Amino acid sequence: MARLSGLMVLCAVVLGGCSNTDDLIEPAFDVIGKRMVVVPFNTTYEGHFDSEPGTKLAKDITNQVMINADEEELTMISAKDLLNLEAELDVRSLSWEQLAAELDADYVCVGEIVDLRTRSINDIGMLRGRLKLEYSVYDFTHDGEVIFNQKREFEHPDPRAQKFLDYSVTETEDEAVERALLKQAARRVALNFYSHLPEEEWSE
Repeated sequence: MARLSGLMVLCAVVLGGCSNTDDLIEPAFDVIGKRMVVVPFNTTYEGHFDSEPGTKLAKDITNQVMINADEEELTMISAKDLLNLEAELDVRSLSWEQLAAELDADYVCVGEIVDLRTRSINDIGMLRGRLKLEYSVYDFTHDGEVIFNQKREFEHPDPRAQKFLDYSVTETEDEAVERALLKQAARRVALNFYSHLPEEEWSE
């Protein structure tokens, strides 16, 4: 694993020691030589291909895996490939099995944003975002069997990090909270799909 091997060498030289590959947290399921597409998440009121935050979340998860997974691990079908298919076919009418066949995908990740809010009526004079989601990974090399599912909840600011909110001049504070929640969720969901070091579970 080139990325991790390089990291081990660098840590050993610079710090005189670091976590070794024996400490690696393995993916939640078999990823070697597999291809996966992450379908845009739906929401309570919007379908899988109609939700802006759901589309961004799926794209960010895909990009996180693409950046961090080693070559022999999971191959992600890009958001661009999915967009190209959407231009050619009515993807909303396809079953997940049909979508997998069209994209030559072994796995299809399907999820829902159950709750996304940037404020709470119980929080006075502050912004504290919350995101709840659930998702499943279907294996279409085995008749669409569910091989992984998870429910997660996220907060921003992350109580473990207590970082200040940063937002650009083009964003409202609410938009910045939503962006931060989606970024945090994408990174933590993606960790299930590639080998990583324990400290990556807590890093921002």
